[in-house]
Amino acid sequence: MRAFGEERRVSERFPIRMNFSYRLSSKGQVSALDASGCVVDISSTGILFSPGLSHPRDAVMVLSIDWPARRDKAPPIRLSVLGMVVRSDDRGTAIRILRHGFEEPMPPEAPEAGTAAWEEPQAC
Repeated sequence: MRAFGEERRVSERFPIRMNFSYRLSSKGQVSALDASGCVVDISSTGILFSPGLSHPRDAVMVLSIDWPARRDKAPPIRLSVLGMVVRSDDRGTAIRILRHGFEEPMPPEAPEAGTAAWEEPQAC
């Protein structure tokens, strides 16, 4: 039997602040409307993000997270996540990760000479 207040999660959560955008999926169709937020913590099985807008339980979401780690001078990458809402309240929205993978964002149009071709991901 667990002690009161003992952690029930199987996977350790890591506090991290990363911007992301997402789309809700309904009946296999991804919405055309992007929304954005800030990742609060992440684990191998779930993500908690804010703001805690009201999302229906079991709603499927597609997230695109600006990943902070990079190799040398490589362009930034994004973590693409397919997840299902398990909780949504004033503390945030929690999703269970169903599938994930890394992707390179589309490069911007050719930059002018002397300008940076890639922007650093911004912490929220």
